Amino acid sequence: MRQDTAVDLHSACLFTGSRFAIEPVIFVCYRPCITRMLLARCNHSLHYMQSSTLIWIVDDDMDDQYLLTIALEQVLSPLRIESLADGDEVLPRLRQASTLPDLILLDLNMTRQDGFQTLAELRSTPAYRHLPVIILTTSSAPTDREKSLSLGANGYLIKPARQDEMMRMARQLVIDWQLQ
Repeated sequence: MRQDTAVDLHSACLFTGSRFAIEPVIFVCYRPCITRMLLARCNHSLHYMQSSTLIWIVDDDMDDQYLLTIALEQVLSPLRIESLADGDEVLPRLRQASTLPDLILLDLNMTRQDGFQTLAELRSTPAYRHLPVIILTTSSAPTDREKSLSLGANGYLIKPARQDEMMRMARQLVIDWQLQ
C-alpha cells in the first residue's frame, strides 16, 4: 500500500525585485520524491538570492540599462541587478531595501534628479555614506569628473560606445570592486 505525503508550501519562496516577482508557491504533492526535489529547488533559489552580488543601475536611458545589464550578466554570476529610472528613486528604494547594493552605477544626466544631487544625498545620509558609487556617464567634461569625485564618488567612468567596450568595463568593475 502506498503512503502519500501532503505538503503545503503556501508561504515559501517569495522574492521581489525591480524586474520580477515570484508569488508564494502553493501546491500539494503526494509523492515524497517530487516534494524533496521542489524543496531543493526552492532552497537553491533562496541561497542564490541571498548570496549573489547586487548592483543598482540608476539611469533614465533604458537602452543603456539594458546593454549594461547584458555586459554585467556575462561577466558575473550569480548577479542581481536593480534598475532605477531616475536619481529621485534611490533614497526611497534604499529605505525599503532588505539588502543594500554592493555597487551603485549612477548616471549624471537624468530628468527629475541628476546624479550630482543624488550622490550628494547619498553622502549626506550616514546609513548610506559607505555605499560604493561609480558615476557612469556620457560626459567626458573634466569639471563633471572633478565635481563627482569631490561629492564622494568612488569612481568616474565614461559610458562605452560599443558593447565589447562595455564588456571590458564590466570585467574591470568586477575586478576593481571584488564582486564575486
